[in-house]
Amino acid sequence: GAEYAETPFVVKRHNIDTNIHVNNAQYVSMAMDYLKETDHIYRLRAEYKKSAVLNDTIYPVVTVGENCEYVSLCDEDGKAFANILFDKG
Repeated sequence: GAEYAETPFVVKRHNIDTNIHVNNAQYVSMAMDYLKETDHIYRLRAEYKKSAVLNDTIYPVVTVGENCEYVSLCDEDGKAFANILFDKG
């Protein structure tokens, strides 16, 4: 599928949980911002790789497939904080 980089963004205070890193549910919300459409999501798979903290910059990379969209939320070196797969069935 087509792969493209989105505009990087900085982790804000509201993304942080009591463990002082980005809450896992926040990664899903962040990734959903890059979907072409949010209707008809059949299944979601989230893979958490490492924790982002306040003021980290996240570099989203989106891959669009035939029946799915894949969002990788990465650091500046391209290493993933989280990978989220949205299966459209």
